[in-house]
Amino acid sequence: MQFFIDHLGSVLIGGVLILILSVGQMRTGHAGIEQVVTHGARAKTLVFGHWIERDILDIGENFGRNRYRFEVPVGDALGNTVQWQFYSDSLLVGGGILRYATRYDLVTTDSVVVRSYTTGNDTLRMMYRLDRYHASALNPTEPFTIPASEWERDAQSVGTLSFFEVAMLARNGTVTLDQARADYIRIRFAVLPEIILRPENYLRELYWVSTLKVRPFWDPPATTAPTGGGGPSEEGSDGA
Repeated sequence: MQFFIDHLGSVLIGGVLILILSVGQMRTGHAGIEQVVTHGARAKTLVFGHWIERDILDIGENFGRNRYRFEVPVGDALGNTVQWQFYSDSLLVGGGILRYATRYDLVTTDSVVVRSYTTGNDTLRMMYRLDRYHASALNPTEPFTIPASEWERDAQSVGTLSFFEVAMLARNGTVTLDQARADYIRIRFAVLPEIILRPENYLRELYWVSTLKVRPFWDPPATTAPTGGGGPSEEGSDGA
């Protein structure tokens, strides 16, 4: 008993030191995990943003004027774009045309709780996956349509989106639902990290906004009307 009393101070100091070292080790491990998660989210956002920009820049390739080259984006009540479809042509050696069609489908996958920095309250956020589909047609006829069985999903997909929007912009920068007036395409999306370490981690979402000019379309006023089949129509082609 006397021995324990004589060394009580040493025991207490040793216990405090062990506790401090344990907390420090936990914090270090936490920070390491968060760095890996943050790096992964940033890398995913960059790759996703770049291939979407590449898709937009290729819209209407080898198309003539006065021909619809993308559909009106389909939205939901939360402002997300749940489906969008666009086209480009490839000129074949023998003089034929191979038309490529690409479609984005936004699928709800899960939900996640995100804590607000300002209020400290938890908010339930929906999570989405963007699937990319391709189809092609040799020497397409007008109006151009693609059977549902022809679409094939490719490997490029992102499953941790919290928001995704495609908007058609007129020359003055306002949003339009008229393809003939759409000179720009604006893409906005947000990516959540794979793991949310509550409540300490500082990364909640990464945001991406791009506005890109599409290939020459109509010289207003437009002289054609969209077909009811959901595909582009043509009234003459003088080269893009």
